Amino acid sequence: MNRQEREAKRIAACRTDEFRRKQAELARAQMSDPAMRTLIAANTRAAYRHNTEFQAKRAAIESDPEWLSKVTEGAARTWADPDVKRDRMTRVFPKVTVDGETTGHRTVLLAFEAHGLPVGSHKGVRKRLKRTGRDVFVFEGREYVFEMAD
Repeated sequence: MNRQEREAKRIAACRTDEFRRKQAELARAQMSDPAMRTLIAANTRAAYRHNTEFQAKRAAIESDPEWLSKVTEGAARTWADPDVKRDRMTRVFPKVTVDGETTGHRTVLLAFEAHGLPVGSHKGVRKRLKRTGRDVFVFEGREYVFEMAD
């Protein structure tokens, strides 16, 4: 059973009535316990208080008429670094070779999705691909060779 089949099975199990019944039972049990109710209420209040404080800080920052220009000036300065500019301007159109078969893709993410690879790892592959032009990603014992398309 491969990773995608296991994930599909897990999702199907989560959608069953049995799972929903157990979740409702657990919620009722938690709410019937006075200590748990107090804990849930305290966490809710803390989250609300944090959100209110965050909104107040954000409003104070945004009330400054120059805040946006300060942010954009800072972002614009990062483009002055030639390495940063080169990395941002480099477009990656990967070719993926697996077991001697090569396929082309528009993005590294689409390549990962097409081959059933864990998409959480695509950013690292994309960075290495931009720097070196080639990267080998190993998943479940198979080698996926990523190269920049010409």
